[in-house]
Amino acid sequence: MSKRNRNFSLLRTMSSTALRATGEAIKRKLSAADSDDGPSEAAKRLVKGLDELKGAAMKVGQMMSLENDMLPPGWQDALSVLQSSSTPRPFSEMKKILQNSLGSLDAFAHIEPEAHHAASMSQVHRAVLKDSGTEVALKIRYPDLKEHIASDLKSIQMMMKMAGVVRREEEVKRILSKVREVFELELDFTHERKKLQDYAELLRTESEFEVAEPLESLCREDVLVTKWLHGKGMDQWFKESQRGDEACNRLGCQLVRIILLEIFHFKQIQSDPNPANFLVLDNGKLGLVDFGAVVNLPDSLIEPYRKLACAALDGTKEEVISYAKEVGYITEKDSREAQDSFVKLMAFVSEPFYHGTFCWKNTDLSKRIKDESLRYARHTFLRPPPEDLIFLNRRILGTEMFLERLGPVVPARSYFEEIVRPGPGSV
Repeated sequence: MSKRNRNFSLLRTMSSTALRATGEAIKRKLSAADSDDGPSEAAKRLVKGLDELKGAAMKVGQMMSLENDMLPPGWQDALSVLQSSSTPRPFSEMKKILQNSLGSLDAFAHIEPEAHHAASMSQVHRAVLKDSGTEVALKIRYPDLKEHIASDLKSIQMMMKMAGVVRREEEVKRILSKVREVFELELDFTHERKKLQDYAELLRTESEFEVAEPLESLCREDVLVTKWLHGKGMDQWFKESQRGDEACNRLGCQLVRIILLEIFHFKQIQSDPNPANFLVLDNGKLGLVDFGAVVNLPDSLIEPYRKLACAALDGTKEEVISYAKEVGYITEKDSREAQDSFVKLMAFVSEPFYHGTFCWKNTDLSKRIKDESLRYARHTFLRPPPEDLIFLNRRILGTEMFLERLGPVVPARSYFEEIVRPGPGSV
């Protein structure tokens, strides 16, 4: 699709969304209600258009689906579809990309023409290597995405403002600026291949995780070939599997442990909390398959953040505020109300680690975190946190939301004492 045609398609999608959203808003006002009646027609139209366009446009929809506090009623349900599923491109189109990148398809005995998974910037096909019979995943990047990033985001920002799709314009601007940065990383499969190798080494002594190993000789900038991991995406597993408490608890332990390891030992995080980026393997392990959105956390952040986490768990209010200033959450100019709100917010975030175990069943923790985050944001006049914390905050909240769906019992305090308390470099 040419740049001109793509811009026209995006404009048409957003304009249609704006008209329908305006009509729905008028109806809500006339009925004096703001009820959630499920996905609206405007939301459904937006999802369909973003799904067709892929790229940065669809990435915005995926990220917005985690922001139910800034969306009109029914929109999160509609946009959440983009997290777990997308309409794949025809295999004939993807086959040409494979042939151009690899020179030939002689290395494969078979490639399944039906995509196993499709996302905003690539789709995955299952294949078998000719020489060894090894099952592999072929991740193929959609063509011409780089040249559309800037224009996509500019058009989306303009049309979202016109449509009134969101309630907090400042948050939209922040999301769009981060989308470009993360998306450019995801477009570079050499970056993702390196992160696959890094995580495989970092998790070498961890028995509960398995990383999709890349086959370097077949990897290119727009093609990534890894060994096939047998399992289901977390959303699919949640809907289809016969889960007992033991299976839920095991997955909950894995999710809590991996995020603590990433922050405090690896100093890098998979910044996209999309459940489709993780697999529940047939052997019960957590499979890590998507590393395009992994971002490094600077050393200057980790130690103050560790001190803040420890202070929030068993320190004083004054210590929490002091370390929050080091991290960058609080400034000297912030009011007492802002400081009090942040201390309360940290208490909510730390709640799972207060006692020996924590049960995520029937908890409203993510709602309390979001509500207090809004109060804190108002007290700080919507000041965005430091750049690295935006990635970190989204990953933490995304993990929390899935844990609440899962409802596991996790010995979170012991993980904290083992991974966080000793500080970086101690296992």
